[in-house]
Amino acid sequence: MIFDNNTTALGAGVIPMDEAYNCPYGTALALVEGARSELAMFEAMLGIDAREMRIRSEYTGVMAEGELTTLSEAAVGGIWKKIKEIFAKLVAKVKAIFHNFMSKINGLVMKDKDLVTKYEKELMRKTNLGNLEVKWAKVKKSPLGETLKTAEFSSLDTFAGRWKEEASARVEEFLGCEAGEFDQKFHEDHFEDEDTVKLSTVGGIRGVIGYLNDFSKKSSDMNKAIN
Repeated sequence: MIFDNNTTALGAGVIPMDEAYNCPYGTALALVEGARSELAMFEAMLGIDAREMRIRSEYTGVMAEGELTTLSEAAVGGIWKKIKEIFAKLVAKVKAIFHNFMSKINGLVMKDKDLVTKYEKELMRKTNLGNLEVKWAKVKKSPLGETLKTAEFSSLDTFAGRWKEEASARVEEFLGCEAGEFDQKFHEDHFEDEDTVKLSTVGGIRGVIGYLNDFSKKSSDMNKAIN
């Protein structure tokens, strides 16, 4: 595909993506830096014009023509070099933005196992991922499974005694809160406060990959247990 190869004549091999733009704000960052590059080029052109005016005011005849020729050659060479640099960086940025976009699409449509298989080698090649800061909440000592085992549903009589005819009252009776508050209550009951930690302290990238691998089955088993 066009984003996987260097199809430009920039005098370089395959241009790798710039991972600084492989993020949600990569496109905006590329636009900002594009505007900065345009401004730098504009200022450089003004500088060339100013230098030409100075030459014309200080020199005459053959000397002036020689100085102007030298200036022109240097300007053209410098501008072309700058253009090639800008295009090379643009290719790297576009690749990163495209990679980020495809990663999100794949995350929506691919199965967990296929997703892990596709990106596992790429992630394992990266260095210093252990220092990546992530949001993390530890599971409390009494996980959901233990809570379900000790719940007061040991007999139909107990269950029937807590039954409420009104749906909202029934939800509050069995969940201990309103339906819209359950996510927050579940997190408070079963997880400690969220904290920012290094990825290496929670299993590293290998731990994350191991957890995500075939997660659909884990999720299905958990749903069966809850049901």
